[in-house]
This record gives sequence, structure tokens and C-alpha cells, in this order.
Amino acid sequence: ERERERERERALTMPPQSKKKKISPASAAASAAEEKKKKKTKSKTAPKSTKAANSGEDSESNEEEEDDEEDEDESDVDGEDDDDTFIDVEIEFVTPKEEHFLNLKSYLTAYCDGSQYNVSELVDMILKQDDVGSVIASRVSAEEEEDPLGVMTVISLDKAKEFKCLQEIKAHIVKKAPKEEAKLVRDALNAKKTGLILSERLVNVPQDIGGPLIKHLFDEIKWAVKDEKKKEFDFDQYVLVSRCFLDTFTPPPSVAGGGKKNNNKKRKKGEKEEEVTELVFPNLEDEIFYEESQWSFMWEAGGEDKPQEFEDSKPMRMCMLIDAKDVGTICEDVQEMFLALSVENAED
Repeated sequence: ERERERERERALTMPPQSKKKKISPASAAASAAEEKKKKKTKSKTAPKSTKAANSGEDSESNEEEEDDEEDEDESDVDGEDDDDTFIDVEIEFVTPKEEHFLNLKSYLTAYCDGSQYNVSELVDMILKQDDVGSVIASRVSAEEEEDPLGVMTVISLDKAKEFKCLQEIKAHIVKKAPKEEAKLVRDALNAKKTGLILSERLVNVPQDIGGPLIKHLFDEIKWAVKDEKKKEFDFDQYVLVSRCFLDTFTPPPSVAGGGKKNNNKKRKKGEKEEEVTELVFPNLEDEIFYEESQWSFMWEAGGEDKPQEFEDSKPMRMCMLIDAKDVGTICEDVQEMFLALSVENAED
């Protein structure tokens, strides 16, 4: 009868079971955090065993449980686990299609430094060019959908009469040009055989895709020109508006001072340290375009957030004119640059 009384007491003290319900992500996270706090409290206040024979084993097991829970908490706070997980991602160049519209629009919205222009019309032009131009996409597996990371294509500026977006882009570039070079810039933009190279991609895309990307674009142009219906791609020159950054820093004394002899000299009181400004291109291949360009000019960029890698640098835009005759040299120099970088990285 005593046993039955105990069972009744247990039944009376047990809380009633509640029905399961859907929980929002926020409430689920809160309840999970609360559960972790409870677990941690329990582990700290766990009663010691009264049996002398098992006290050593119980204390060791409690300590192990506490260590495991502390490790879990640390990994949760850091947002990282001890085990590094690597995922193989394939980068590929695909033909622009309708599903890419929103991604491409987001990459090109700030092209005119925050000034309003018909970006949707520009993206539509890119999607209709199925012969020339590529979307840079990543894919984890064949079963998953591709994830657009950027775009590289060329648009004929001779179409500005038909498309308002090109008129707005041309006006924006001329507005940013130095006064003494405004006519030179305007003439280049209004020339019948000028192509506008659009090259926008995420900063964290692997840099070494620049080589094959450039080659792929100009190979497509070469193939398109062979078709009588695609003579619009027979360009004499190209205009490229590139993203770049001005990075100002103070070099070590060995650089600023000009050698060991000058390093030994004490800096005069109140004398400022020499600063150096370096031009940095997120898309490394743009540096080769810059070196081979006929002319170029820069202005301070706006309308977009700076990537974390360049948070201390000044965002700029650079417009440059490239002669079509120099494309072969540019492609070769780009390939050599990335080959040298791969060798350097392998040695490191």
C-alpha cells in the first residue's frame, strides 16, 4: 500500500502534457538559449553522491559533463566549431537568363554612384544578349541551383539612341570627367564603334577567375563578329568604368627613410610621418586595362557600402578607354599576371 501511495503522489505532482505547437525562429532561439542556461546551472549545482565508493567516479563524470557543456557554449559564442568544414564550390560562366535578373540588378544598381538610372532596362539588355556576356555563378552540386556572383559583358554604346539607360550612363561619365577632358570623353562615348564593358562582381570571388573571364569575353566577341547579324560587336575601342580604392598608409622607416643610413636619423619634433597612397583594384585584371589604356580619370564613388576588406580605403571609380588593337596584349598580360600569382602562392 505504501508503494501505491507513492505512485499516486508522483502522478499528482507530474505536470500535465501540453500539445506541440509551431515556434518561430526567434522564439526557438530564445528557448534554446534558456535551455542551455538551465543545463549549465544543473551541471554546476549537481549534488554529489553520498556513497563513498562512487563519489570519485561521480565527480569525474560531472567534471567531464561540465567541460563538454563549456566547450559547447564556447563554440556557440564564437559562432565556430573546432572542426573546420570545407565545401568544394564550382565557379562557372553561364549565359545570362531571366532567373538572374534580381542578382544582376543588385550588382549594377550603384553603377552610377547612387544616381537614379534605368538599371532594369540595362539588365534586360544583358539578358537578351545570349551570344556575348557571362554571369559568374557558383554551384555546390549538380542538384543545387546556381548562385550568381557577378557579371561581365559588353554593350554597344551606339544603341544609346534606343535605350535611356545608356544615355544616362554616358551623361554620368561626362559629368565626372575633368573639364579639360570632357570633349575627349564625350567624343569617345559617342563614337559609333565603342563598346561599354560591364564588369561587376563580389569582392570575395576568387581572383584567379579574372584570366579565363577576360579571355572568354573577347573570344565571344570574336565569334560574334563572324556572324553578319552581330556586327554591332565589331568595336574599335572599349570604355571600362572600374571600381578601385585609394589606400593611404605610412610605410616602414626603411621605405620612407630611404635606407639604413636615414633610419638612424631621429625624427624632428612635430615632423609628420610620410604617407603613401596606393591605387588598388578589387578585380586584379583591371590593373592591366589601366596600364594599357589610352586615357583614364577617377572620381570619388558613392551609392554603395564599402567591402570589409577596404573599410579604411577611399572608394573610387575609374573610367578608361582601351583601343581594340591592344586587347591581345591585355589578355596575354592578364594571363601572365595570374600565372605569376599562382606560382607565388604555391611557394608560400
